[in-house]
Amino acid sequence: RGPSAVAAAARTVRGRDAAAAWQPPYRPKGQKAVDFDDLYDARHLHSPGQGSHRLLKNFYSFVYFQDKPQNRFYKRFVRDFMRYQDEIQCAADAVVKKLRTMALETSNSSDFYAIHARRNDFQYRLAKISASDIIENLKPIEIPRGALVFLATDDPKGQCKGCLWQRKPCDAYPVPRPKHYGCPDDPSWDAFSRDAGWRVAMLGDFTKDAPLDALNPNFYGMVDQVVCSVAKKWAGAYWSTFSAYIHRMRGYHGLGEESYYHTPDKLFALQAAQRSGPGWPRDWRAAWTDDDALKQIN
Repeated sequence: RGPSAVAAAARTVRGRDAAAAWQPPYRPKGQKAVDFDDLYDARHLHSPGQGSHRLLKNFYSFVYFQDKPQNRFYKRFVRDFMRYQDEIQCAADAVVKKLRTMALETSNSSDFYAIHARRNDFQYRLAKISASDIIENLKPIEIPRGALVFLATDDPKGQCKGCLWQRKPCDAYPVPRPKHYGCPDDPSWDAFSRDAGWRVAMLGDFTKDAPLDALNPNFYGMVDQVVCSVAKKWAGAYWSTFSAYIHRMRGYHGLGEESYYHTPDKLFALQAAQRSGPGWPRDWRAAWTDDDALKQIN
């Protein structure tokens, strides 16, 4: 939508004395700083939701506080207070404990791995791939045979029922199908166990047990995210904001660098040196690290 502005809150002395040409040191390319000083007394700030004014980006790449302690404070504030409510956190914790117990049944470790696979109405068809493709794309990160893998997906039955190409269901097209259709030849998840030797668990395996049996089903997706956030290694779908928030929560847990994408050609996108950037498809380590020391905010 064109370059978006980085707004610099300059309430401190350092901010007010900043040179007119000052720019945030980690600003993404194409962005300029806009001083908030003249807007402090405004009751509301309105950004039109259209054209080049759309705020499709993360808070930390839009608002930048020149005062470093203040910058860290607001990152911590978002981490600690703009989060899922306790009911969701506790349900996810119960699932994680069961997963760790399951992992110990066949190994000497309570570690489990996680994958988020987005399908159905997802508009980015190149990310809607088969289980076999996911296995192939994740080979460099070495998820061992016998590993317990938690699969978070909007297609738990492995049917890609909501997947369409030119407004027709995938079943309307013969196999093999071109990759850009977003219609896997085999939409099932069978390859995870058959070819990779993984033990696969999904949230549906736990919903009849407490506390999930009493949880609002509308919260299930959020539970999926919290569970994925503490896996030893996790791989998500590029362009998915659901995956993006899992990555940010993993950063809060100190697991940001053990996060990947199974989308073709995106495996190590989250390990890039760049700390922040424009747009919405992913999160960045600037959300959970200090701008200077590159350490966890605490």
